[in-house]
This record gives sequence, C-alpha cells and structure tokens, in this order.
Amino acid sequence: MASRASSPRGEFALLAAMVRRAGTSVAATELVAQFRRSEAEVYDRSVDVLILRLRRNRAETAQPAHIRTERGLAYVFA
Repeated sequence: MASRASSPRGEFALLAAMVRRAGTSVAATELVAQFRRSEAEVYDRSVDVLILRLRRNRAETAQPAHIRTERGLAYVFA
C-alpha cells in the first residue's frame, strides 16, 4: 500500500500547503511536517519526488502551477 506522500492525495496536500504560502519560501522540512499527520513515515526526499510529479502534471494542464526551487533551501509557489 502506497503512503500518503507517494499518492495523488499526497501531491494535492503538498500543492495545497504551497498555495497557502504562495510567494514565500517554504523549506522541505516544513512541507514534510504537513505529511506527518498520517502514520506513514515521510522523508525530505519524498517532497522532492512530489514536486517532480507536480511539475510533470503541470506540463499536461492548461494553467500550469509555477514551482520554483531555491536550491538546497526551499520551494516557492509563484
């Protein structure tokens, strides 16, 4: 069974967390905290994978989301 972080529900939760903080830098560790509500263990790399999936999905949508990486620091939803 896939964990919440590796599911479409996890992608949605990540995107929702980023939208709530739009325009500000959000560290991967802060984003991980959004997923700790579930029983599944989630690691910083899980956020990276979810960001990758969101970017891939963005290419398929008419109105793509813009996720900028601040290398080694954080992500920004612009």
